[in-house]
Amino acid sequence: MADLTGVNLDPNVAASTGGKTLIAPGTYKAIIVKDRIKDNKAGTGKVWNVKIQIVEGQYANELLNDFINITNKSAECQRIGQGTLRQICELTKQPYPPSNTEGMIGIPFGLKIGPDTFKGKDGKNVPWYRIKGYTTLDKVTGAAPVQAQAQAPATPATTKANEAW
Repeated sequence: MADLTGVNLDPNVAASTGGKTLIAPGTYKAIIVKDRIKDNKAGTGKVWNVKIQIVEGQYANELLNDFINITNKSAECQRIGQGTLRQICELTKQPYPPSNTEGMIGIPFGLKIGPDTFKGKDGKNVPWYRIKGYTTLDKVTGAAPVQAQAQAPATPATTKANEAW
């Protein structure tokens, strides 16, 4: 047990919901709220940094970022990035190639979210979400159905974690 006696805790602090929300896989209605073009890390190309907001359902108002290669030394990266830009132009009814992205801001489209992992500071895989693609609004379903899981036992299992430190 940790003794918090004498620690100056704020009795009015709001409860934390943790870091970023782990968004369930699914297809969500979303809009671009902000974007910019910047140099890629290597300084050899341009990346379209897009801030996207989910606008309906359980994850409404959650913000996500996508980094889309517009120009890149790798022809494959550039083809994928420009293809994604073209797809977003079509979904937001903007001409391709666009001279700017002003007409894409605030126009709804479908955003596909899928599971992913990243390596934490401890080297372990941490579950995360990732933008997997963009689609039409008729494909929006919200979170994918979760398969039923076995009921957890009423008492905790005996593990080393339950033992005293």
